[in-house]
Amino acid sequence: MTKTYNDIDAVTRLLEEKERDLELAARIGQSLLKKNKTLSERNEFLEEQVEHIREEVSQLRHELSMKDELLQFYTSAAEESEGESATSTPIRRNESTSSVPSYFPLDSLQKKLKDLEEENTVLRSEACHLETETISYEEKEQQLVNDCVKELRDANLQISSIAEELAKKTEDASRQQEEITHLLMRWKTRSSPSI
Repeated sequence: MTKTYNDIDAVTRLLEEKERDLELAARIGQSLLKKNKTLSERNEFLEEQVEHIREEVSQLRHELSMKDELLQFYTSAAEESEGESATSTPIRRNESTSSVPSYFPLDSLQKKLKDLEEENTVLRSEACHLETETISYEEKEQQLVNDCVKELRDANLQISSIAEELAKKTEDASRQQEEITHLLMRWKTRSSPSI
């Protein structure tokens, strides 16, 4: 009789353990879902940042291309102006330089040329910086994806392990339940008055 009560206690304890394991598995699942959501949101944010930086780089490249064309135009205009002034009649010493017609304002062209060169240098620097940032964001995004995959793999392994352990405990509990039923039947048979 004592053995039967001990077996019932053992089964009760096993069922309580099983319930605790299920609660633990549920908590782990909830925690993993939260982590997955956080990682997904972070990934979306990084993707938006990368796209924004790519757009900026594209815009800067376009501006740089336009400035390069303008720079080439001014450079060729300045070269033509210098060529014309070299082939024209030399100015006599007693003539005022203001009397010479000025088809191309050389000083203005040279100033614009210098300004454009400086602006191009700044734009190239910005484009280089943005490309570096893009690479950095892409690396972070890739690392985030790798971390997410690793965490999910680890979580799946953990869940599989818990599931196997639960299956084993369930099987043990079922087997012990059969033994208890068998023992109870034997006990009832023995304790029933013989006719």
